Amino acid sequence: MKIGFSTSFFDHQKISLSEGLDILKEFAVEYIELWTVFYGCKPFFDWKNNDVVKDIVDKCLKNNIKIYSIHAPFSFDYELASLDAGIQKTVVEDLKEIVSVANFMGVKVIVVHPASKPNSSRDKLSLEEYNLKFSAVRKGLNEVVEFINKKNYKLKIALENQLPHIMFSTAEELVELINFSDKNVVGICFDTGHAELFNSYNSMCDMLNKIKSNLLNLHISDTDGKEDKHLLLGEGRIRWHCVAEILQLLNYQNPFMLEILTPIKDGKIKETITEAKTRVKTLFLEW
Repeated sequence: MKIGFSTSFFDHQKISLSEGLDILKEFAVEYIELWTVFYGCKPFFDWKNNDVVKDIVDKCLKNNIKIYSIHAPFSFDYELASLDAGIQKTVVEDLKEIVSVANFMGVKVIVVHPASKPNSSRDKLSLEEYNLKFSAVRKGLNEVVEFINKKNYKLKIALENQLPHIMFSTAEELVELINFSDKNVVGICFDTGHAELFNSYNSMCDMLNKIKSNLLNLHISDTDGKEDKHLLLGEGRIRWHCVAEILQLLNYQNPFMLEILTPIKDGKIKETITEAKTRVKTLFLEW
C-alpha cells in the first residue's frame, strides 16, 4: 500500500510547505499531493516561481518524497465552467503552466475541479445554462489535453467529483465529460468526503463502482455527513469496508492520498499524521 498526504493540511494549519515536507520526512511519508492555492489567496505552492519549483524538487529529493499529484487552483468563480471568456482563458492558461511545471517535477497526475461554483448542480440551473457550462468545461479541458499530447507529456488529468450542490458531483457527469475527451489522458480523482455528502446509504460506493475504471487518484478523508470537514478516517460516518472491497477487487496501486484538514481532537500536527497513516493501514489492510 502506498500512502500519500496532501500538503493542503499544512496550509490549513499555517505551516509552510518547506516545514511541512520536513515533518512528512520525519514520519516516512513517501508520496504527496502539492496543494497550490484557493484562487485569490497567496499561493501555498507558487508554481509560477521557478526558484520555488526547483527548491521543492530538491527538498523532496532530499526527503525521499515523491510528488504524485498537484492540485490545480480553484475558487467559486475561477473555474473551467465559467461562462466569462476571460476567466476561462486564465484558467486554461494556468493549467497549461501547471502541466509544464508538473512535467518538470516528474508528477503523474494533476487534480482539477471541473467546476466549483456553489449551487451549479444540474437540478439548480436551467437546462440551457447547464449545457453552456458543460460545453465550456469540455472546450477548456480538451484544450489542455491537446497541449499535453502536443508536448508528449506523460501525465494525466484527474477530474475531482464535486460536492452535491456543484456541477460534476455525479459519476454520470464525470464519465460523460471523459467520453468527450481523451481517455488516455483524462480520468477521475475520487473524493470520499464529497461522495458521502449525498447522504444516501449506498451513494458513495455506488459512485466508486461507476467510476472505478477511470480512477487515477483518491482523496481520502471522513465526514460527519453534514459538512466537508476532511476528518481523519474513523472520525466520521463513512463505511470504509465497502470502499476497501472495491479497491481491492480493482487492485488499486496508486497512492491513498490523505486529504486531511481537521487535526485530531487535541490539535497536534505530528500526532495527526501518525494517526492518519495508522488508520489507513488498519481500515484498508495491506495489499
